Amino acid sequence: MLARLDQQSQSAISRFGFKICFSLFIALLGKIEYVPATATWLALYALFTLVIATLLRQRLPPASFNHWDEAMWLACTSAGLMAADELLSP
Repeated sequence: MLARLDQQSQSAISRFGFKICFSLFIALLGKIEYVPATATWLALYALFTLVIATLLRQRLPPASFNHWDEAMWLACTSAGLMAADELLSP
């Protein structure tokens, strides 16, 4: 499926995957609970990605995936993890 996407879209998806993996790894090193730590790192990455999108003056809605999409994916994943942690915690 990635072969049909343009280079900018492939880069956005790759950055998103890397940030997910890196957040999972960093959360292992912390002293707080794993799921909230991962969600916090993802939210922080979403904020940084929004700043980058603004500095690069990327358009919304774009013709292909860009930093705006990546920030939305990160924020939604973070919110989903936080909600799942609240629902599943005793």
